[in-house]
Amino acid sequence: MPAEALAEIERVAAERGAPLWSVEREFGPDLTRYPTTNLEGDHQRWNAATAALVARLMPARWRLTPEVVARGLQTVSWPGRWQRIRVGDTPVILDATHNPEGAEQLDSGLARLVADTGRAPVVVTGATGERRARAVLAAAAKHAREINLVVPQQDRAMSHDVLERCVPADYRGAVRRTSLAEIFPQPDRCAIGAPGETVVVTGSIYLLGEVIERLNPRQPVESRLQDW
Repeated sequence: MPAEALAEIERVAAERGAPLWSVEREFGPDLTRYPTTNLEGDHQRWNAATAALVARLMPARWRLTPEVVARGLQTVSWPGRWQRIRVGDTPVILDATHNPEGAEQLDSGLARLVADTGRAPVVVTGATGERRARAVLAAAAKHAREINLVVPQQDRAMSHDVLERCVPADYRGAVRRTSLAEIFPQPDRCAIGAPGETVVVTGSIYLLGEVIERLNPRQPVESRLQDW
């Protein structure tokens, strides 16, 4: 958290006599000592530590023992958060990334993916704001062999024209205007990516919701997706 933001939170808490708890103060600066979860990414250890700290502060009647918390953290289901699935024979990763902070984690995740697979992924993305689009596309352009631009079904969605302008000028991969209907023509078929390549769908949480509903038409997901 930026120092200025933390200072303001501390000021308001003191002014109102509210107790203030800090994850970093409770768990220290060493991220390797933070609780683990079944979700991928270092930032999820921050989330795990936040949940663990909240559980620790709850009244004893909730019976949130360390064992209960640890077990819960290993069974988290959070759609669209570096979620690995297969569409036919294609490995697909669904990862909502819709702000500059999230784009930093996307950058790290894509770098790990390239290191693990030895291949550049194919990225699908769409956004609901130009600032968000620039951040996501800057991260994607560092690692993607190809970028597919999709317009989410939202009033605030960026058009193909805007998305294209947000692609870094030095990106040398292919950039395609497309739609989810073209990419996923059937629930068990992905029409992009060569054999062995991973397709990463990222950007707006609304785009991720559309993808999940397209792949699982009978499984409503909107209530399980959170826009943060």
